Amino acid sequence: MMWALALPAATYVAAGPSDAAWQALAFAVYGLGSMICHQAAERSFVLLDAQLPVCARCAGLYLGAAVVSIAWTQRDRLVRFERCIGLSHGSSWFDARRVLIFGSIPTAATLAYEWSRGDVPSNGIRALAGIALGLSVTSLLLGGSDVSVASRAFRVGSADQDHGAVQELRRG
Repeated sequence: MMWALALPAATYVAAGPSDAAWQALAFAVYGLGSMICHQAAERSFVLLDAQLPVCARCAGLYLGAAVVSIAWTQRDRLVRFERCIGLSHGSSWFDARRVLIFGSIPTAATLAYEWSRGDVPSNGIRALAGIALGLSVTSLLLGGSDVSVASRAFRVGSADQDHGAVQELRRG
């Protein structure tokens, strides 16, 4: 989530005058962005006359990851969402693959369009595709981790195990 916030913050700093410490932070964010993204100007959003440190697809990916990370902190309130994406109550690796496949379809479609037509979809479309991928990958990463008792409800396992973990969450 911090990375998703650092992207527009660095762009804001790069767009105008600021002190050396903020400029150094922006330089670091743009430098890290260059290691993970092509940063092509025509494929990037512009904020306050400055290009974001990553392309539109990457920006969408990180936004999707941030949304899931925020939702993860409220996971006890999101039982219906958990069931919808198949991460609790008898989920399996088949369900996890399905989440990843469905989340990847928009990005794969934009790539297929780019490669077959030689044309680039708009930055908005590329960002939306990235959001879908970020949502699905981060859901799986957080859902499959065992960082706390609360995460047990998201682990792949039998419905009885999941039900027991949910009951443990409710107790408290």
